[in-house]
Amino acid sequence: MKTTTHLQGIGTVNAKPAKDFAPGEMMAWNGGETSTVVAVRQVSACFVESDLTNPRAQTFVRRFKNDRVIAVAA
Repeated sequence: MKTTTHLQGIGTVNAKPAKDFAPGEMMAWNGGETSTVVAVRQVSACFVESDLTNPRAQTFVRRFKNDRVIAVAA
C-alpha cells in the first residue's frame, strides 16, 4: 500500500514518514511550496529534526514526530 496525503491547492500526493527522508530529497507543502532536506537528526525516541532549505535559499529547522506523514515533491 502506498502512503498518500492531501495538500491544499494540489490534491492527493505521495508521502512518507518524516524519519524516512534523506538529504537531497524534497518535501512538498500546501500551496505548492517545497523544501529540500539538508540533514535529518534523531533528537529523541519519538522525534526527528530536519534542516531544510526553500527555493528562496532560506534555511530553517523543523521538528517532526517520527511517524508524521509528509508529502514527497515530484
